[in-house]
Amino acid sequence: MGKAVNWVFGLVALIALGAGVFLQQYKPAPTPPRSALVYPVPKQLAPFQLTDQNGQVFDQQRLKGKWSLLFAGYTFCPDICPTTLLQLKRAHQQVGLQDQLQVVLVSVDPKRDTQQKLKQYMDYFNPEFVAVRGEHPQLYPLTQQLGLVYAMNGDDPEDYQVDHSAAVALINPQGQLVALLKPKDFKPGELAMVKADDVAHDVGVLIEAASL
Repeated sequence: MGKAVNWVFGLVALIALGAGVFLQQYKPAPTPPRSALVYPVPKQLAPFQLTDQNGQVFDQQRLKGKWSLLFAGYTFCPDICPTTLLQLKRAHQQVGLQDQLQVVLVSVDPKRDTQQKLKQYMDYFNPEFVAVRGEHPQLYPLTQQLGLVYAMNGDDPEDYQVDHSAAVALINPQGQLVALLKPKDFKPGELAMVKADDVAHDVGVLIEAASL
């Protein structure tokens, strides 16, 4: 009788072990991002120092403790910047982690984007969003680290445009660059911009993956 009971317990344990191995091997694959270029290893950012729309220092310490979405733009931008901000505003609401996710506009037009101008601009879209400014010697190294680019376009010192990336950089709570969210599925002649649904989806996927 005792041997039979031991045999049954042994069989049950073997089945349980086999089931555990099966589940471990065949667990669902993680959900892939829709538009994000994810870096295999998060990239540490070199020190930088800019100023936000409230006159406060914005440096790498301000990127720690929460997730951040950074994009390059300027207040005189006629199309991509306001549209991107609206998309990020929607994505920020969809993610459902507003207190854990900040949106940061890195102004690439320091001549015209004064602190006051940036504050008015962000107050219009979302007062909780951050806008930062600095001179080109501070901006170029930071935007390059983020995988973003910009260039001044026009000879008129007062009436010019700034060509810049439409992508958005995702920074983790350690202040490291983890992904670049890029526009997709746009046709020639259409405005290249990130979509709120894609941003919310990818941010959610990457936050979840980081917590595993």
